[in-house]
Amino acid sequence: YDKFELAVLMGYSHVDSAAHLQPIWSLFQATKNHDIHRQNLKDQMEKWNKREGVPIDKSVYFDNKSLDQIITLKFNPGSGTALFITADQGVTILMCRPRSGEEKEKIRMEEQAWEDSAANRAYGEALTLKKSDPRSPAHNYGNLKLNFATFSALLWTLLGEQSDIYKKRYAIYKTMDQEQVMENLRFFTAVFCRQVTWATIDDDREFFHTKLLPENFMSGDTISFPTSRLEKIEDNVHWQSPIIRSNFPEQWLTKLNKQVKTPAIPVTGNQFSLPPVHHGNQQQQPRGLNPF
Repeated sequence: YDKFELAVLMGYSHVDSAAHLQPIWSLFQATKNHDIHRQNLKDQMEKWNKREGVPIDKSVYFDNKSLDQIITLKFNPGSGTALFITADQGVTILMCRPRSGEEKEKIRMEEQAWEDSAANRAYGEALTLKKSDPRSPAHNYGNLKLNFATFSALLWTLLGEQSDIYKKRYAIYKTMDQEQVMENLRFFTAVFCRQVTWATIDDDREFFHTKLLPENFMSGDTISFPTSRLEKIEDNVHWQSPIIRSNFPEQWLTKLNKQVKTPAIPVTGNQFSLPPVHHGNQQQQPRGLNPF
């Protein structure tokens, strides 16, 4: 990763040195093998699972396209607001919806066919093949809660515990885990769960639309990191009150869910250089130093 890409990651992670980025980014650079990337993501998410004692969905599967979007930092498909057609692209809570064994195998077969036909595929044909509705969101309390836990594990793996987007998603999970909320789980209707999901995706887009540059870390001024505003819906989740968004997709108001079968500080060296995969605690680098 170059210094511009590292600055973007540092901004998302709320750290002022690349030495404090999560180990996954060094692991991503060690190979181009998608299966190894998948396993590394799974292993890191399992670490969060054990550390927090929070169950996550073990049936999540990151397809090659999703992995490429993560590795190339295409966390946001373009716009700073959510669009239905790209709701499951980039880093989004829909990435962490479960997949059955049959669905995973179908994805692998389609990816192999895509690679095998790449040389003979016209541009227009490629666009047609890529068109499909985004994945269905969670439709009840249990699925939504597990979705937020799994997404929190992914965000921690990518961005760490200082990242504001991680903190706000984990806070929603903790709200749902409260006894008073659990007693009202019947009020987590399919439409309400979709409203919570959509508000999260919309906030994802705004957060990842803000990208910092190397000079933001060199001026000596206070760094304005990207922030999430998802705390605005915590009360809605607690009381199961409607979340109104002007861009809420009509498709999620009328379309029935497709059920998914789920298994029962000072830092030595260049400021913009990734640390080794295994590294100890390091002090933060004073701001205002020129890393070049």
